[in-house]
Formats: sequence, C-alpha cells, structure tokens
Amino acid sequence: MLRLPSHDLSQSSDCDRVTELADGLRHWLSQGGYPPKTIGPWKLGQIWHVAMTHAIVKHARAHVKVIAKQKEEADAAP
Repeated sequence: MLRLPSHDLSQSSDCDRVTELADGLRHWLSQGGYPPKTIGPWKLGQIWHVAMTHAIVKHARAHVKVIAKQKEEADAAP
C-alpha cells in the first residue's frame, strides 16, 4: 500500500526524497506501469488505483511546496 512518510518533512533531504518518489511514480504510471494498491481493495480496479495514486502524488508535491515556502519564510524572518 502506498503511504506517505508519517514523520515531519522538516529536512530538505526528506522533501527531495518525497519529490523524487512522487515524480518517479507519476512517470511509472505514464509509461503504463501498474499502480500500487492505494485506498480500498483491489476489486475497485486499476482505474481507481491509478486515480488515487495521481491524487496522492499531487498531494505529496503540494505538501512539499508548502513546507519549502514555510522554510523560506522562516529563513527570511529577522
């Protein structure tokens, strides 16, 4: 089952790794790769798990952007 890291993504290496994995998974799917099991049973079908994987990838990348912006603002604060 596809899971996001449960710990805080406070290290830039963690954010880089999440981005790398999200991009790799998106590329895998775009090349016709089979999706991982996500939320729900396999009987929901491949289309379901592809759609959920794309949503999870989008969420992960958005989360990384939020963290990067927060870190940037914290670094710029006097």
